[in-house]
Amino acid sequence: MRRLLLLSVWFVLVACGGQTSSEDDVIADTGGYSIPDAPTIEVYVPSDSEPQMDVAADASPDTTWPDIDSNTPPKFGPLNPVTLEMGSSTELDVNPFIEDFHDPDEDLTLSWSSLHVAIEDSGDHILYIVAPVDWHGPESIEITVTDSEGSTAMSVLQVIVEDVAAPDPDPDPDPDPEDCDTLFTYDAESSVEMVQLAGTFNNWGQSPDAPDDLVDDDDDGVWELALPLAQGQYKYKFIVDDTWTHDPGNLEKEDDGYGGFNSLRAVPQCPANP
Repeated sequence: MRRLLLLSVWFVLVACGGQTSSEDDVIADTGGYSIPDAPTIEVYVPSDSEPQMDVAADASPDTTWPDIDSNTPPKFGPLNPVTLEMGSSTELDVNPFIEDFHDPDEDLTLSWSSLHVAIEDSGDHILYIVAPVDWHGPESIEITVTDSEGSTAMSVLQVIVEDVAAPDPDPDPDPDPEDCDTLFTYDAESSVEMVQLAGTFNNWGQSPDAPDDLVDDDDDGVWELALPLAQGQYKYKFIVDDTWTHDPGNLEKEDDGYGGFNSLRAVPQCPANP
């Protein structure tokens, strides 16, 4: 029992001695510790003889953009050629070929100079192009775009107008109308031996043609000739026994320039071929 009591007292003393201590009981041992040396920082300062770095130049971009405060002229790309037949028309939208950094499309205007081909702008840069009906061939047209401050750009439009082929002839055309027999008569007031007819229809009786002879088969003094003539207006005279005279039975006549008259005869279309 005594031994057990002594052991309990010893345990309490040991526990209290471990929880309490005085400042004098803790002593730092610095004999073997030393603070390491601080690192040395070197600063490079170039000398006056060395080239200096241009920071501003290195910071500027390689690509420059248009200055928003100053106007730049428009750009007008190449236009595709246009081919038309005579008398035909087409539309050409030039908006995809125009570029302007500052002005909107509605501030850009188009102008052109053309000789044969007609062009009209509908107002939205869509050109209405009309080929002439009486001309064909190539034409180069200069088209200019102008911005709000008067700066311009130009492109060339090549317009080719093709000839319209004539239609094939009718394989079965109507035959030429037959010449109708036109009757010429000369009433001789006295006995004659020969009456002939000369005019624009037989080269006035000159070579290789010759005057056409009239006949008086029944000896009644009326000489006659039925001559096939096409529709038209003719001049003529009779040659009576080698004497030239106008037709006394025809009041339609004109001065022949030699002091006499030429008789006139209008031949209508042949009734057999209306």
